[in-house]
Amino acid sequence: MPGLGPLVHEEAACLPWSQWSPIPYGVQDKLHQATSFQAAGDGICEEGFRCVSRISKFGTGHWGQVDVGKEEIADAEGSAPVYEWGCPFQGEWSENKYESGPGDDQCTDEGDCICIARGSPDMHTELEGGHEKIIGKFETQSGKAHLGHEPQLIQVIPHYSLRTKDGAPFDIDNPHSGLGTVKEFDTEEWLLKY
Repeated sequence: MPGLGPLVHEEAACLPWSQWSPIPYGVQDKLHQATSFQAAGDGICEEGFRCVSRISKFGTGHWGQVDVGKEEIADAEGSAPVYEWGCPFQGEWSENKYESGPGDDQCTDEGDCICIARGSPDMHTELEGGHEKIIGKFETQSGKAHLGHEPQLIQVIPHYSLRTKDGAPFDIDNPHSGLGTVKEFDTEEWLLKY
């Protein structure tokens, strides 16, 4: 009958209503919610969080295409793990989602990719040799069911925004002319492109 709404799918077969009943309002979204880490597939960060990935697994330079041949940098003993903005997602670096699985260009273990809050009241910046690190206790999305957001001490290598001209030239006489796109780069690439 029209107007009944979507019917229950196989993954919701264990729910208390029959397979011919409409799914109650709001339940459909909860059936497919993503967590911070999933055994296989894609992870999506909640609003207000960004994805960071461990440099001991992926190396540095998390922009553009994922390069699995980069040198992995081990975490210093006794210090917080080091992450860099961006996570691997379908062969490219992404700001708010990641792909988990067994591949070298995927997040394999629980700590390889995490979603962290975009800011923290308990953080500071250190600059060493022209390289910035943000060190702090960031709220992270939990990969474990129903634990909410857990604070975690980590070090993060940030990226810097830069407007890039992609394709067509800017036309000063056209008010609808493209201004390019804003992209994020690590320190070295940002300095080269600037």
